[in-house]
Amino acid sequence: MKFIDKLLKDKLIVSKFKACNKANNYRSRHDIFHAKRTIKIAERLSKLLDIRERELLMLQTCLLFHDIEQVGNRNGHEQKAADFAKSYLEPLGEFSKGELKEIYSAILTHDEFEDYNMLKFDLSWNVNFVDKLDLSRHRIDKRVKKWGRTVYHDIERLDFELSDNTFKIIIKTVFFPKAISEQGLFKQNLFSKAMKIFVAYCEHFGLKPKAYLENKELNLDNVKSAMIFDDGKTKNKK
Repeated sequence: MKFIDKLLKDKLIVSKFKACNKANNYRSRHDIFHAKRTIKIAERLSKLLDIRERELLMLQTCLLFHDIEQVGNRNGHEQKAADFAKSYLEPLGEFSKGELKEIYSAILTHDEFEDYNMLKFDLSWNVNFVDKLDLSRHRIDKRVKKWGRTVYHDIERLDFELSDNTFKIIIKTVFFPKAISEQGLFKQNLFSKAMKIFVAYCEHFGLKPKAYLENKELNLDNVKSAMIFDDGKTKNKK
């Protein structure tokens, strides 16, 4: 069994994610399913960007632990998650001290989107980007009544591809495509975070960023004018 598969079935790790859901009184967006999705995204990304097997293992390990301490108030969850990961991983002997240092740093900065100088390693960039790539699938544009309750317009998936040094993100298959506008997308906190880190990510790795809503190319200059807040509210600068 692979190292990551063993961790996903570990009783302590599973209990940590259950505690997160119980404390928040709903199935959190930062639950074990989010961790599993990011682990799969990382595997796809590794093939696209030729990330080596050892680096992929470190990336997936970070993604498993990055939100594991988000119980109740999310303030400080990065530090708590990094501390837990370090205390959990050190006794296992799977990673060297240098690798643990990178893993610790990447978890600690996984929600950084203002000061990218905080991202000290390529691993940190990959963790931050993959995390936001998954979370931005949710809570898009207007709420609608469906099956007797209020739901969001959700993006079914964000696809991505690389060709001629151009990294493309493609938003595919929304419930009501006509109701999702470019302006509406950039008003969403998580989506704006994802696009902001996407632009910076491409600059860091020497790639050209492009994003599409179905077949329409989005204007990524809108990312520069978006004010992003941790409380879930995004406003545009005037």
